[in-house]
Amino acid sequence: MVLLLRYSRLMSPRDKVNRFRNPHYGSSTTPAPGWSLANLWTVSFCTATLALAGCLLHGFSAEHLLRQPIWGPLGIQHLVVLIGGYTLFAAACYRFARKLFISLGAALALFLAVTSFGFGPVAAVAFYAGSALALGDALLSALGARRETAPMLVRAPVAFLVGMCVIVFGIGLAVHFPVSYPSIYVAALSVPLVLNWKALRFYAHQLVHCFLPVTRSAAAFAASALLAFLLLIHFLASLNPEVGYDALVIHLTVPSYVDLHHLWAFDVRNFIWAVIPMAADWAFTGAYLVGGEYAARLINFLYLLATVALLYWFARRWLRRPVALLAVSLFASTPLVQLVTGSLFVENMQAAMLIAAAASLERLRRTREPACLVAAGVLLGTAAATKLGSLAFILPLVLIALIRPRSVSRAKLPLWAKAVAVGVFALTALPPYAYAFWVTANPFYPFMSGVFHSPAYPNIVFTNPFRPKVYFATVLYGLTFHSHEYMESLDGSLGFHYLLLIPLSALFLGRGWISRLGLVAAAAVVGSVLILYLQPNLRYLYPSLPFWSVLTFFTFSAGIRAAPGVLRVLLAACAGLVLLNVWFIPASGWWQKDLYEWSLRGRSSYEKYEDFHAPVRKLVTYLNLRHPGESVWFVGRPQIAGLQGRAYLSNWYQPLFQDEVSRCAKPEDVADLLARHRLTHIIAPRDLHEAEDLPETARTFLRQSTEKEFENGSYLLLRLRLQGIHAPE
Repeated sequence: MVLLLRYSRLMSPRDKVNRFRNPHYGSSTTPAPGWSLANLWTVSFCTATLALAGCLLHGFSAEHLLRQPIWGPLGIQHLVVLIGGYTLFAAACYRFARKLFISLGAALALFLAVTSFGFGPVAAVAFYAGSALALGDALLSALGARRETAPMLVRAPVAFLVGMCVIVFGIGLAVHFPVSYPSIYVAALSVPLVLNWKALRFYAHQLVHCFLPVTRSAAAFAASALLAFLLLIHFLASLNPEVGYDALVIHLTVPSYVDLHHLWAFDVRNFIWAVIPMAADWAFTGAYLVGGEYAARLINFLYLLATVALLYWFARRWLRRPVALLAVSLFASTPLVQLVTGSLFVENMQAAMLIAAAASLERLRRTREPACLVAAGVLLGTAAATKLGSLAFILPLVLIALIRPRSVSRAKLPLWAKAVAVGVFALTALPPYAYAFWVTANPFYPFMSGVFHSPAYPNIVFTNPFRPKVYFATVLYGLTFHSHEYMESLDGSLGFHYLLLIPLSALFLGRGWISRLGLVAAAAVVGSVLILYLQPNLRYLYPSLPFWSVLTFFTFSAGIRAAPGVLRVLLAACAGLVLLNVWFIPASGWWQKDLYEWSLRGRSSYEKYEDFHAPVRKLVTYLNLRHPGESVWFVGRPQIAGLQGRAYLSNWYQPLFQDEVSRCAKPEDVADLLARHRLTHIIAPRDLHEAEDLPETARTFLRQSTEKEFENGSYLLLRLRLQGIHAPE
């Protein structure tokens, strides 16, 4: 990484021109003899860098993070093999085929995906993403945007995401009716491909060259290889079977239910989360119907690629290619990225929509194209329909876009463009909240149940049991070194570069920062503060990380002018922090400790991985084969995705059934309860004490009145003994 530290290669072309025209470029005025503002910046930058580096060193020495069980027994072996093989591959490409590095890497990734789960999901994702890209490009072109003049690193991701916005809006309407069949989805998604096939040819030709190190710079190639390695790690995580808790109870349950029943029931008495904003789940549903579970997981990875591409576009505004790639690598090395990419969480889509909206608003300042404003409207609306927490970022984005110089309100844009932008925002953002209000009398159901009293659950007020105390003076230190207090993870899940770089960014918010950094700064600061105040969970802060990353890009650029010597040391430290973050990647969850499990050992490795991390999935498959359509009571882990019958959960996901179980005073009452619901099968852990929500009466009943029918790992499929109890009629 020493090749990244040459001062002549740190400055962007714009900075070089300005420095050539004005030797004092970067200071507010021409410096007078003696002390100047530029000297103050230099001293402040150096002092702050040393203080923050000392804070990092103190955290490691005091918190003993390296003593945690970060890796599993095979994780280090897999990491060594992966690093060794990738190094040989990159070295061979640098020596013999430098310009084909990205193309060969993409071909290798395609080979790994095909050998892991076949060609079907890969082709389905290509079809699904191509349809979204063609649809988004057609809409932007109809609004007057020209694809030939826009930078590809912003035009292609924005077009893809705008197309996905339209697709998930259509799916959100379709799931109300029994029309969700794979054939119908394939036919509908084929229309944009047929009508706008020339756009796909154009993007395919342009995107091949976006990240290619076409120059002879070894530093650019090294930085490209580093970023590609980090993306490879996240890609390998997406090739594994789904074992995440949230995915198997919500985000994979929705697509599998729609696939089985061809609609979504929106039954809040069955699942309390049935009417929450689910734009990401509709995106997963579309991929699931055309390509199955692995297609849904790969589309989640594409959202990460879109975010990385947009971040690189932001970075290239101020930085040369090697430093820009290193800066983007800092974000990609965040352990939290592995968590939301290796499982079906909604945060990747949420973050991509928000940063794409910010990029569209930045483009609007320069081009005055109505398409940029409309794109921002639909992206922000879909972000709001993805998760309620998006509102914490949307409000500051809209406010700064209106009040800053050359704002949207003062722009000479046609009135129809402003009206359409507001209209598409409302059209995409409001439906989930309006429908929730219609069904439950609470637009934010099940949240804020103390304010909006729902007749569906009149006597239940939902609270967040996982709510740590937040001290804003030390919150960044706590998020870095006490991550387990903010999420079910090990410490270090946030990574370590944010503690170093976020405070430094505050030094350079001087004159003109509202016009240049107002959008990202407002979204980063206001969004993070609101999330920490209302719902302090580290994963919910993930959409703020791209915005904080953009601020660090400007920090590097300002540091070039303030203290280039110190910046060289800072960049070297950042390269080391990338490697440290890689070591802590498994800290963000509990299923990444072996890094990847597919290897090249065949399907058996998949089955072992799934049986170890999600043993209930095989029990669900057994139930579907031997007792199709039969309901089952899940005790312990509610891994209900794919079940053909109705699932009963004795936890907060089904508070009505949980209340019925808790009111059983004796084992006979449990038998009567199961008889009323026609339940004869129970999935439970071998050790019933692992089910913390299960009352002792229910444990006694399960021990005395059930017998094992099937087992897998630590979980059993139990059936009722019909003698001596009330059997279902």
